[in-house]
Parts: sequence; structure tokens; C-alpha cells
Amino acid sequence: DDGNTFLAHIIIGGLFDDNQYYYGGHAVSNYSELDLSKGTYENQLAIPVATGHNGSKNFCVHFGSSTMMGIAPYLYFSDDVARVIDHMYVIPTTYTLNSIINGDGYAKSLVSQKGSLWITATGYDADGNETGSVQFDLCKDGVYVSDWTKFDLSALGKVVMVVFDMDGTDKGDWGLNTPAYFAYDDVAVQF
Repeated sequence: DDGNTFLAHIIIGGLFDDNQYYYGGHAVSNYSELDLSKGTYENQLAIPVATGHNGSKNFCVHFGSSTMMGIAPYLYFSDDVARVIDHMYVIPTTYTLNSIINGDGYAKSLVSQKGSLWITATGYDADGNETGSVQFDLCKDGVYVSDWTKFDLSALGKVVMVVFDMDGTDKGDWGLNTPAYFAYDDVAVQF
């Protein structure tokens, strides 16, 4: 995003020199799937609404959590200048929302279990010190988000990197059972 916000990301698989999205990371998408029954891993980059936030054609999809690979996907400023990320808009992907509502082969329905799924954003300064954390509930006590919703990140202060981790109440031997996906759009950076 040179000349704009300087936001960048790395596919977690890049740490293993093969850059595969199945390790976790962020991907640009324009897929929409309104039929929740098609919300499977085969449509992992789709959102359950017609467009990105505010009618945009593209958005990003986050996939991953620290329980999967020991590291969660993150955004960073490629010019190493600390800035305040004011907010972004988020929504569960169709895959995640289908799992939240109906469950699937691995995950239980968070609606019927009165479960929760959340994003934790943790900021870091240029020295690698944590600046703070904020949480956004994609589903809380069985009540879920199904449209683009503002996620306020301003409390993190000036950061050079923000790690986005996902966690929830439905866990198994391998960590989170609910798909660790959400989409984001319109990231607002203070200059």
C-alpha cells in the first residue's frame, strides 16, 4: 500500500519459505456468498454480504490464530513509522458465519451452545513493546455479527505492527474448532 497507508502483511507460510495461505495470513478477495449452506472451506474467501464495506469491490480476509502456528497474522507499516490505526470494519466470512450458526464437522454451533468467537488486536511499537490490546466479538454468548461493523483500534496508540489473533469457546485438541477467518475493509490510519 505504498504512498497510501504503507500497511503490509506477510503470509505466515512465508516463515517456512513456501508462502501458502493455509498456514495463515491475509488475502485480498472480492468473493461474496450469501448462501450460508455454501459456507465451507471451499469458499473460505467469501463474505456473507454482497460487497465490501461501503460498497467496495475488494476487501481482505484474515485467516489464522496463534493456536494454529504459534504466531498469528499481522499488519505492519512497511516504512517502520509508528502510526495510530483508528479503526477498520470487520465481518465474519461466510465459512465462519455458517459454522457459528450451524456448526460443521469440527465445530459446534456457537448459537446453540451460547458460545463466543473473538478477535484480539495487539499493538507493538518500534522496539517490539506491546502498546495495548483490544477485542472485537464476532459472536458473544450465541449472538453474532452478520454485517460490516466498526472495530475501534485507536486505543492501541502509535504502532508499527498489529497482531490479529482469534480465539473462542469451542476448542479441541488442536485449538480453536470454529474457523479462524474474518474479513476486514476500510482500515483508517491517522497521519
